[in-house]
Amino acid sequence: MNKSLDIICATYGNLPMVKECIETWFPVPEGWNVYIYDSQASELDGTKEYLRAAKDIFGFNLIEDGRILTHSVAIEELMKKSKSEWILHLDSDVKILNKKVFEWINEKINNTNAKLLGQIDPRHFTPYFNHYATDGNYRICVPRTASWIMLFQRKFIDEHELSFSNMDLRFPVSSPNNMMNLSINHKIDKSTNRVVSPKTMNVLADVSWQVFWEAYRQDAFEKIPNEIWNMFEHKHGGSRTWRAKNKHMIFSPTNDTEKITSEGEKSSNR
Repeated sequence: MNKSLDIICATYGNLPMVKECIETWFPVPEGWNVYIYDSQASELDGTKEYLRAAKDIFGFNLIEDGRILTHSVAIEELMKKSKSEWILHLDSDVKILNKKVFEWINEKINNTNAKLLGQIDPRHFTPYFNHYATDGNYRICVPRTASWIMLFQRKFIDEHELSFSNMDLRFPVSSPNNMMNLSINHKIDKSTNRVVSPKTMNVLADVSWQVFWEAYRQDAFEKIPNEIWNMFEHKHGGSRTWRAKNKHMIFSPTNDTEKITSEGEKSSNR
């Protein structure tokens, strides 16, 4: 008996991109389910109305609860709805160019010992220092699998209590881990022309970093071959980018409470 799989995706608006991409996913193989979390932000450009109509045409499950969740929290909300053994996460700006990719996925999840399949984000092959932020923090980028296409086993996430939303790994810079000894570009205080010592170090990760590192540690990460990876197309025009550009339309500058963005968390207008 084939193992079950759900496709999950979060959207935030950008109707032309959402429509262009997700319609290439259907029809999905028999027994697979698709869950789409639609943020309240998509009210601005008709994405919400489109998805409400499209769910009956294509047969996907639409989750909308009036919130504007961060992408990572939206993934975790989608996982609460999904019940399958395997999950394929696709960003809303990912097109499927060749449906044979579904045949490969179905064969793979029924025969692999891997727990996570993907490709390393080419920007993050090795840890590297990114930039000195204006808030006094150095940021280090860590290797991770590209989050826009992730195939992973649900049991692996649950057993190791891995999080998609716990990405802020900030810690004080003290003598044992002082970054001043490293050959990186430090911030220069223009008024004194002296190097400014960092206050903290912040790991600049992504929703996939915990899953990738645990899979890598257990030798349970498998690279998706290039010929299969190229059956997808990442349009690099995600609805999260659209939402960021239109944030002033979503949040009223006269309302300090704003909409809830995650469980127990409210965003500010600052």
